[in-house]
Amino acid sequence: MQAASPLQRHRLAWLTQAAWANTLAATPWDEPAQACLSHWHRQRLPLVVARQPEVGRAAAAGPQRIHLGLAMPQQWGRGRLSIAVEPAGIRACGDFPTMAAVADLMPPACRQAWQALTAALRREGCEARVYGSFGWQWLSKLAYVRPTSDVDVLLPVRDAEQADRVVACLSAWPGEAQGMPRLDGELAGPDHGAVPWREWQRWRNGQAQAMLVKRIDGVQLHSQPWWPTATPLINPQGA
Repeated sequence: MQAASPLQRHRLAWLTQAAWANTLAATPWDEPAQACLSHWHRQRLPLVVARQPEVGRAAAAGPQRIHLGLAMPQQWGRGRLSIAVEPAGIRACGDFPTMAAVADLMPPACRQAWQALTAALRREGCEARVYGSFGWQWLSKLAYVRPTSDVDVLLPVRDAEQADRVVACLSAWPGEAQGMPRLDGELAGPDHGAVPWREWQRWRNGQAQAMLVKRIDGVQLHSQPWWPTATPLINPQGA
């Protein structure tokens, strides 16, 4: 955990005791949500930074609140909770686990392939993190993963060339056809904008003219991502 600004998507945030007390008391949660949040409080588990609609607004609009989320585990119905706290209510922030850390959560039949993919990404300079069901299960030790669960990976990349190499590694994953989880997730650029890796692949292959870029304050379609020099490797049909 680090005492630093948590305002990045998929960043984890640990609350202060005061923020937990306010969260549990201020909102009329239903029974599953109350039970889940009480467990999170007792176990000092983190929440995740969500989209921040107030980012970029004038300071005169008032003190900013940090929007956080929690995907509940199976025992409390797998719902999603939304929470907002004052910046002072966050005592520390951190990251979801690395791919290497969650290896034991993978089905036994695909652990060797998972380790090979982890090593391949590291060779490309990408330390991928796992969020979603697998990430939450690793953090909480509670049941999230189901046989149909995708594996969501966050892939920090510095430029288009590294993004292409990372996507080539992901494309080599055996996948659902061989009984392995589907790989989902995002390439995260230097400015923290993120693109689903499959959309990047389609765009670079000339199969799409725009990509969905996700940022802390919203989602937009862009014909170019983080790097002005990046272009489709093959011109889109009809362009």
